[in-house]
Amino acid sequence: PRFSRQQWHDLIVPANGSYQITLMPYLMELPLFHEDAPLSLKYAGLGFQIATALASMLFSTEGFGGDKIHSDRFFSRARCLEANRSRGFGDGYRQLLQIISLKTSWTAVTLARDTPNSVPQSTLSGFTDPQAFFVMWCYMECGTPMAQQFCNELLRLSPEFARAFSCSKGDPMVACLACSLPGEKSYDLGRSDLCTT
Repeated sequence: PRFSRQQWHDLIVPANGSYQITLMPYLMELPLFHEDAPLSLKYAGLGFQIATALASMLFSTEGFGGDKIHSDRFFSRARCLEANRSRGFGDGYRQLLQIISLKTSWTAVTLARDTPNSVPQSTLSGFTDPQAFFVMWCYMECGTPMAQQFCNELLRLSPEFARAFSCSKGDPMVACLACSLPGEKSYDLGRSDLCTT
């Protein structure tokens, strides 16, 4: 049976509100992980799920530990995303967590590929390795309601996706918002080459 991304995410269980997670054994199976799978599959699958679990803890009310300035800044960004999203795709908070998780898993796979002992990865036929990462990430959405629209909505906000598929300013898969991610200085989600501010 097909699992939705939420069902896969539910296999990573926060331990009683503490800063620990439990990885259920099913996480070590395709499509999330396989020992011989290319890095793009491992990081778009299992890597994204772990990044999402960690982001959910770090960017929760408890995770901010009473730091009102950072908490307000984060939730302000979430409201900005919510104001610019299509109807029916969840709230801005969830979308911001997913953007952070996607960016985190993308950064991790890029660093893993760039290590001196890295072995060239076989990838999906017809796709470069960076493109395969995003294809695999979208594949994980299959089985969820409105999967194609959700995948497109989030990837439009990813400058890494735009670069992997050579999207240009004004293309349908490039969204320019006045929202920034935590830790980013620009207000175009790192897309200064794709958007005008």
